[in-house]
Amino acid sequence: MNQTDIESLPDFCDKVVGFYCGPNPRYSIAIISPVPEIQGARIFYTGIAAPREPVRWDSGLLTAIAWDTVSSYTVFETEAEYERLLAIPENSQPRPHTNWLSRVFRR
Repeated sequence: MNQTDIESLPDFCDKVVGFYCGPNPRYSIAIISPVPEIQGARIFYTGIAAPREPVRWDSGLLTAIAWDTVSSYTVFETEAEYERLLAIPENSQPRPHTNWLSRVFRR
């Protein structure tokens, strides 16, 4: 890993990014303005954990996610857009798997 590797990654400055991990991701986290950095020969995106509903213990804390564990991600142009979409109420039909991103896209 070197600076060239970092420079080839997506630039998420001033955005909120929702990251999913794994082939059938059950873990997701949204990070405000994530920035890539090298830690222990791996690339991580670091930033502040975005607020979630219901409020989670890690909201507002510095967090990092290993880029090689990310299976997909969603980019929100602003924190306001992220918060507006997060506030959309879930459909009343039960779903087997719901989380913040499924609420945004009503899946």
